[in-house]
Amino acid sequence: MPKRKTKTKATLQAVIRRIHKTEEERNDNQPRRTNINQVLRYKEQIETEEVRQSINATGDRLEDKKDGIIRFALQNPNGIKLHGPGGRGILEETAAIQRLQIDVAAFPECNLSSRGRTREVMENQLSGTGESVQIVQATARSEHTAKEYQPGGVLTAFTGKITGRVLESHRDPWGRFSWTKLRGDRGEGVCSFTVYRVSQTSGTGLGAKTAYKYQVQQMIIEERNRSRILQEQGLSIPMSNKSHLNPRKRLLEDLAKEIQKVRQS
Repeated sequence: MPKRKTKTKATLQAVIRRIHKTEEERNDNQPRRTNINQVLRYKEQIETEEVRQSINATGDRLEDKKDGIIRFALQNPNGIKLHGPGGRGILEETAAIQRLQIDVAAFPECNLSSRGRTREVMENQLSGTGESVQIVQATARSEHTAKEYQPGGVLTAFTGKITGRVLESHRDPWGRFSWTKLRGDRGEGVCSFTVYRVSQTSGTGLGAKTAYKYQVQQMIIEERNRSRILQEQGLSIPMSNKSHLNPRKRLLEDLAKEIQKVRQS
């Protein structure tokens, strides 16, 4: 997703503040919920041309989507957070998806636990306008966290008519990537990948709960299992099993293999 400038962000925040003020004026006995419909009620405050001019995008000028066009967007949010009742913290993302007419929104490094509520809340906000929604999320199988936050991971949201073209999805068990096959016309199709590659080149100074450390730990477990099998068979351990553990390099290797498998399927 294109990086938003301060003007657009401030405008969206002003809309959300008005929603919160309206909620505070309600009777305390009434439930207070914030969803995408509340943002859309105030959409007249966000002029289309203003939004277009405030987005620093790469490529063609942002225009209303025509029939037959699929719009993809990607943004690294450095973590998607709920922030209060009703999921107020992710209103900016869900509002942008609706306003920019995005069909496939990819969020690498979503930092979400598979046991959390963020995915459910985001799905409810996006479906509040009656659109179909399908969310594909890949997370690491970590025992360190059991709440909303879990380092790394990817999330891809499919909205509207594109959900009817989803054939199958795959999630990397380490939470590094996911892919989804979309049915196309003329017997053709598209496979959409969402990938998160850790930025660190070494684990110096990193905590145990980081995505980097988790992936290194998984590689160590793999090496131990391979070494044990070779020892049981009376074979020597090849030097490749003792190589430097590099999550960034390993991702590229595994991703190339996965792409090849998808092409052959």
